[in-house]
Amino acid sequence: MQAKKLSGYIDDLNKLYEKTKAEVKEAINSPKFDQIIECIFTQPILSVAYLAEQLSVTNGQAKRYLDKLEDKQILLGDDRKRGRKYYFVQLVDLARAQ
Repeated sequence: MQAKKLSGYIDDLNKLYEKTKAEVKEAINSPKFDQIIECIFTQPILSVAYLAEQLSVTNGQAKRYLDKLEDKQILLGDDRKRGRKYYFVQLVDLARAQ
């Protein structure tokens, strides 16, 4: 029973990965594309500073990436002006369902 549940989770995770990868590629045409995907799947709650550090880009560029992902509803930003967090809600929900 547990193995079947885990197998279903892995299938759902793979589907989410492929879907998100296509959506991000459409939203962001950048050589940093693969790194962005890796960041949102390893750290589903992101900040501008975290993404900038991971991608070795400026905070301004990281914010533009995050804003594009929010515009495409891949990420959901909170209401704060400073120290804003961006959430990959689909991944958080998938993990929470387990």
